Amino acid sequence: KINEKYIPHSESSSSDAGKKLFNDKGCIACHTVNNVGGWLGPNLNGVGGRLDRASIIQNITNPARVKK
Repeated sequence: KINEKYIPHSESSSSDAGKKLFNDKGCIACHTVNNVGGWLGPNLNGVGGRLDRASIIQNITNPARVKK
């Protein structure tokens, strides 16, 4: 479910650090952002409108694994 009232924050030093971490850890191999990246993980465009901060942190620190 998408939160229609969600408005992304402007870029900041924190978001720049997050982008660097995302790139350094190879997250783009599984996740798509702006139509670039893999397909195995969820598309992260607008994730802030779908999940709250606590859920995003939980998914980053303890990601669900694909079950075979």
